[in-house]
Formats: sequence, C-alpha cells, structure tokens
Amino acid sequence: MIRIFLMSSILLCGILANSPALHVSSYDTDECIQVGKTTLYIITVRNEGTAICTQVVLENYIPKNSAFVGIKGEHKHEFVEGCVVFSPIASLAPGEKVTFYVRVKSTELGTMKNTAVISCHELPKPIKVEEMTTVSETREHWALHIASYDTEDPVFKVGGRTVYVIEVRNEGQKPCENVVLRNILPKGMKLQKATLNKDDTKYNVQNDHIVFSTVSIQPGEKVTYRITVVTEQAGFFINTSLLELANGSIHTTEQEGTVVLDKK
Repeated sequence: MIRIFLMSSILLCGILANSPALHVSSYDTDECIQVGKTTLYIITVRNEGTAICTQVVLENYIPKNSAFVGIKGEHKHEFVEGCVVFSPIASLAPGEKVTFYVRVKSTELGTMKNTAVISCHELPKPIKVEEMTTVSETREHWALHIASYDTEDPVFKVGGRTVYVIEVRNEGQKPCENVVLRNILPKGMKLQKATLNKDDTKYNVQNDHIVFSTVSIQPGEKVTYRITVVTEQAGFFINTSLLELANGSIHTTEQEGTVVLDKK
C-alpha cells in the first residue's frame, strides 16, 4: 500500500513582518481501503501569521479512480468536473483555523491521489497538498507518513539560519524498501549541513538537489532528515522535498514556504 501524508505545508503572504502565514495539513482516515469502500480526506488550514488572510478558497480534486460521495460539515460547495469547489471563507484571523472534509469511494485497485489547492487574496501563489492512498485487496501493506517544518519563525532576515526537518514514518504492517528523499533547495538559500538520523555522511549534493542515501523503513520506524541553510537574499522561498523509491518513482512532494526580509 502507498499512503502518503502531506503535512505542515506553509505559505507566507508578502515580505513584511506583519504577514499572514497559512499552515495547511492534509490526511485521510484510513491506512488502506478496499474497492468500494469510502475514506474521508481532512484538510485543515490555519493562519499562523500576524495579519488577516482574506478570501480563502479550497479546490479539492478527487482521485480519478474514485467517486465523490459528499462533504461533512456546513461549508457551501459545488462539484464541477471532478473538483469540489468550496465557497470562499471571507477572512481567517491570526490563530484561526478552518477544516474541510471530503468523502470519496474507491472504484478500482491502484493508487488514489487526492489533491487540495488552497489560495487566498494575499498569497503570491496557491499551495497544493496531495494525499495518496492505495486501494488493495488486503490491508497488509506499508504506509508512509511524511511531515515537514522549519525551526525558525516563518518570517526572518537575510543571513539568518533555519533547519528544515522532514520526518518519514512507516505506519503500515510491512517494511518499505528503497526509500530515497531528494530535497530541492530554493535559490537564495545556501546549504550548511544535512543529516539523516544525525549522520552527516549519508547524502550527496547535485546542483541544488540534496539526495539522501537509500533507506528501508520498518513498521513503526521513523527516519528524520535535517537540512540546515543560511539565507542569502530577501524574498519568498519554497523548499521542496520529494519522497521516492529507488526506481525513481515519486510518491509525494512536500513543500515548505518561507519569507526572508532585508536586514534593515
């Protein structure tokens, strides 16, 4: 089974200290489902910044090998050509959050990929999170959970340092073999150090790509990647982590956004 969580994705709005900062988390309620069964995708959006975020919109694209069953809750919505479009949330104050629920039913064996696209008036670009679940004949599979965050405040200054932390855990019943994490640093940030489970020898750098050594993750085991960077210029930056198997297939993309201010 392939079950990927895309969590802790953050986009920051503008380059001022007084800015909204959207934290988006997505997951489903089942480790593995069988054909004809339903699952519930839960998308939570929270404003962790210091200013209001307005006209927050969720467009949820249901997996191709599934059928839309409905939503949970009172949010107004419409279903258009495979996409659940929720009515805009007028504003999201600092510290406030909103949660959306989308229920789908699997229609065939394979991998289901649910895609949620969040936008608001202040964002320079939308944020996309994907949730992948395998539809199988049995429930005995591996299930990868991935979470990402950085260690500094969402907004900081040129010359500052932050650490991107990416945690991958196998929540299934079988080992997951040949897992590779490829991290793409944004231009304007310089790598200082990278570690895999505190070992700084298990990676190599290919241009702006940091490729970690292949690992096998046992049921219940967690591996932690830490990437320390220094900012070299002001702007809006997105760090991207790709979780792959050794055959090159990409199972998830995790993004972490950061605003960097001038030193002044």
